[in-house]
Amino acid sequence: MLKHVSLLPPEIKIQRLTRHKKQRYFLALIIVLIVVVAVNALFLINSILVRENLKSLQYERSVVDNQAASLQEYEELYQLLSRTENLVNDAMGTVPLWSVLLSDISHTLPIGTQLSDLRIDYSDQSGTVTMRGWVYDHSSLAGMLDQLFTIEQMDQILCRVSTESNYQGREVVQFLVDSILLTGPSFLPDNESGE
Repeated sequence: MLKHVSLLPPEIKIQRLTRHKKQRYFLALIIVLIVVVAVNALFLINSILVRENLKSLQYERSVVDNQAASLQEYEELYQLLSRTENLVNDAMGTVPLWSVLLSDISHTLPIGTQLSDLRIDYSDQSGTVTMRGWVYDHSSLAGMLDQLFTIEQMDQILCRVSTESNYQGREVVQFLVDSILLTGPSFLPDNESGE
């Protein structure tokens, strides 16, 4: 086996070793310095980009603020409209649409139905509807009740009485139907009155 043997004096060997160590330290120092400079450059570029974004955001905000200032008039008009709507609602209440309600009730009655009483009580956003009369059979009454459930202004429809009896020589079914009357819209259409 061959072995490398140096014939240099030990002082030169030590001098070379210290020079190599110094070169390594110097190289490491240069690498660290390059990394620090690169990181600082990245931070500098990043801060420039952030400043540019900040400037564009400030510009956009000033544009939005200018638009908002020009729309302030519309906000005031909207507030005035809201107050006026509330005033009209307080004055008119929410009266049901009577013509629509009566029309809907009339469309639910089967052919041959005889109403002996139709009572509608309404005051201050609540009311009741009571229907009394007769039909020829229970299936007609069931069909009428199904149709009453489709009327939007009526709720909690309940058949309180359903009895068979004789009317003018014919077998009939007498009924009594109660329901709750819901409130109407805030504003009445032009062709509708609250009476």
